[in-house]
Amino acid sequence: MPITRWYTLHHTSPPGRKGPWARAAAYDTEAAALFIRYQSGVVCKYENIHQQLFLNLINAPSAGTWIHQHIYHYPYSTVSEATIVG
Repeated sequence: MPITRWYTLHHTSPPGRKGPWARAAAYDTEAAALFIRYQSGVVCKYENIHQQLFLNLINAPSAGTWIHQHIYHYPYSTVSEATIVG
């Protein structure tokens, strides 16, 4: 099922830091896959992610901190956004 909506992530950047490095997230319920779009334009796909983790991410006050604490240990692959957006 193609992703039809990206959610903008929340950030609390430290003083002097330019903008967020994780920009948006999307979730594919059928594939249990989390997609994160980074500042560089790269989209990473994290598989076998429970939907509750996605919901926690989009509601986190600082997405970067949350991703480092809860997602980075999962394997991922880079994907083309054109292949996942419906």
